[in-house]
Amino acid sequence: MFEIKEPHTFTDKEWKSYEKTLLKYIFEKRMREKAHAAVAQALKDGRLKPPKKCENCERPSKHRLQPHHHSYYPSTWLKVKWLCPRCHGHADQAYYPSYKEYEDYLSKQTKDWRDYLAEKAQRRKQCQLQPQ
Repeated sequence: MFEIKEPHTFTDKEWKSYEKTLLKYIFEKRMREKAHAAVAQALKDGRLKPPKKCENCERPSKHRLQPHHHSYYPSTWLKVKWLCPRCHGHADQAYYPSYKEYEDYLSKQTKDWRDYLAEKAQRRKQCQLQPQ
């Protein structure tokens, strides 16, 4: 009825490529979080104030305007464009056309990576338990 597939075993080259991608993703995520925290702190301190209208469509927004970062480099953390939620969604989709697919791919790869590390740790334990 159901076919059980063998788990995919990764070569060293595939793991190195995956590790590199994962580290890049983690670094970018941390930079995004720091940029968002910098904007929140600047808003709290009064160094940054949102305008009354969206900078893209020029319409006053019923909702709170959202800061949009063009870049997450530390020197540009406070250089934001204030957009309404609709324009912000369009801006993010233009910048990350397949971001959802990328996150799905990474979450699947992370699960495979955890499984691989668990197997490796289990093998190491078995080797340590066997008398020599």
